Amino acid sequence: VFDGNVADVATVLPTLDRLKHQFGITRCIFVSDDGMASEENLNELQKAGYEYITSLSLGKSTVGNELIANMPAKERFAQLSENMWVLAIGRDGPLRYIAVYNQDRARASRRHRTKRLRDCVVFLRQLHAPPKARTRRRTPEQVCQAADKFLRQKACRDFFVVGHNEAAKLEWGLNRKALRRERRKDGFLILKTNAPMLSDQEVARAYRTLWRVENAFRHIKDVVQLRPIRHWSNPLVLGHVFVCVLAYTLERLLEKRLQEANLKLSAKAALTELASLTVVTLELEGQQVRRRSRITTAQSRILAAVGTQEVPELW
Repeated sequence: VFDGNVADVATVLPTLDRLKHQFGITRCIFVSDDGMASEENLNELQKAGYEYITSLSLGKSTVGNELIANMPAKERFAQLSENMWVLAIGRDGPLRYIAVYNQDRARASRRHRTKRLRDCVVFLRQLHAPPKARTRRRTPEQVCQAADKFLRQKACRDFFVVGHNEAAKLEWGLNRKALRRERRKDGFLILKTNAPMLSDQEVARAYRTLWRVENAFRHIKDVVQLRPIRHWSNPLVLGHVFVCVLAYTLERLLEKRLQEANLKLSAKAALTELASLTVVTLELEGQQVRRRSRITTAQSRILAAVGTQEVPELW
């Protein structure tokens, strides 16, 4: 648990040091998105003898954009699962670059971008229209600034050319070249790894497990209610986080047992199903007798999946 003002990218090297010296981990493959994989971190990982798998930022990485621009046809990709295709596309010494294509992600990217573009067109047309009689007239520079601000908010600034003519009227158009470059990225990830013993398919599968870690943090902060943390001293903060992580660990263990028993239930659904199972304590002639409620078929399957012996009706 780090202080709240520590940037994510600064947590990698201290954690690496703990893995190596406190826990004695001799082989570790660090998997992260591009936000955590600074050049400094990757160099230190390499020096320490650790392997890594990370993705390139297709918005900022020169190497990533070059690889996208020269991407082979999708027919050359090997299908790894229903919606994932993989192809090795380059090497740089010990580094390998692997392209991963996901058609569902491609459709989602196109859909979101189209909606943003439509919002931008509507806004620009309103700016382009003559001002109403009582509306304070803005200067051409102010109109262009308003357009620029809105386009940046929608992450669409590169897709439009904006200016004004000699009559001080807003003029704009689509930057079709930039749009074509962006469409080439739809559905693609470029992975970078120095792990020599992993196949291209294993690298892609390993990176895909990142979503489970990210989902775990979302879950801890939401369902298990890690936040808000209403503590100020370090022992209380650590204790609060420990309880939340322990609760999530037990929840994942429950889901693992359910999956092994071929029960298609989340832990939350299973606990909801078990919520009506109760035990009542009765006083009879000075003696205590406990009686459980009736166990349904669904409850019986869940209890069997987690290895709980059936409790007698009376004891």
